[in-house]
Amino acid sequence: MMQPINLLSGIICATWSFVFFIICQHLIRPLTEICHPHNNSDNIEKRKMKMVQNSPYIRTWFTDANAERWMRKNTLISFFHAFITGILGFYSCWIYSPDIHRDYVNHITWFTYLTCSFSFGYFCYDTIDIISNQRGSELWELMVHHALTITFFGTSIIRRMNIGYLMLALIVEINSVFLHLRKLLHQYNIPRENLIVRLTMMINIITFLIFRFGLLIYGSMAIFRDGERAGSYFHIFLSYILVPTVWIINIVLFYRLLYTDFLKKRKTK
Repeated sequence: MMQPINLLSGIICATWSFVFFIICQHLIRPLTEICHPHNNSDNIEKRKMKMVQNSPYIRTWFTDANAERWMRKNTLISFFHAFITGILGFYSCWIYSPDIHRDYVNHITWFTYLTCSFSFGYFCYDTIDIISNQRGSELWELMVHHALTITFFGTSIIRRMNIGYLMLALIVEINSVFLHLRKLLHQYNIPRENLIVRLTMMINIITFLIFRFGLLIYGSMAIFRDGERAGSYFHIFLSYILVPTVWIINIVLFYRLLYTDFLKKRKTK
């Protein structure tokens, strides 16, 4: 399905998205100030020390002096993005079926194009936010993921091709909703024994298998099928850089989740 799409509309949407998440950052600040009791005073001191040690390499207007507050704020913004784009991605792949699934390379509509542009704006915002507030191994892991995502989305938006693949990628955000919710519950010190926490951990693993590994398998097969229709250089990027790296990232992430939420608990017993 091809529609004449103006590149300027994508640039405007991405810019609006970037500004939108900056505004959200300030609107949700009261939510990041909510305090919960800690186990003891030692934990409070450790958290203060950790906040000082986690000073970023680069300080910008995005830098937050309070590391804990920034982590909550960043996770909340990521949760909102995942919730919005996960729904839009799933809706698009359903409402434009079967056309979108017949041709992920050439499919494009105003709705899917602007959805991808909106998500691109978020990843640009999040990249600057992370660089301005984080350091260490976690920073570099996120930067690898975001660099690949921005390249994948940015190139596709400029060329107005492979939008169908971007929509498939956005369905993964359905799992990200529970991934970020799990992180938020931990950041707000909700005990692991809480029913909501336990349900979130279980749903997170289930949706991880379906929407990450399942779509990775399906997407890898589709990329192999389409070959150089996506563009010769772009096909090389997808086949030999993006897909293998995403596989590695997700396998490592899945193991960490499985170990932290389930296996570690059994070993302790």
